[in-house]
Amino acid sequence: SMGGTTIPIAYSIAIRAENCLIQAGKLAPRPPMPLFPSLESPSTSQVPNLASIPTPRNQNSSEASTSSSSASNELQEVMKQLQNL
Repeated sequence: SMGGTTIPIAYSIAIRAENCLIQAGKLAPRPPMPLFPSLESPSTSQVPNLASIPTPRNQNSSEASTSSSSASNELQEVMKQLQNL
């Protein structure tokens, strides 16, 4: 048995890694999960315009490189944690 904490810790690390990649602009953000999947999808008039959501590409180059650098550092930390599992 691997114990009761390995899967929750691995899931947490995977989510942090995914968030780092999204912040670095290497991965597209996930669409929001529906609260009630059994209901029909909302009409397009209720969906916000994606252009209004800020992305690293909309920042100036120094801010984007700082964001990418911090995301890269955090990703390296996550990789170390994965190796320790």
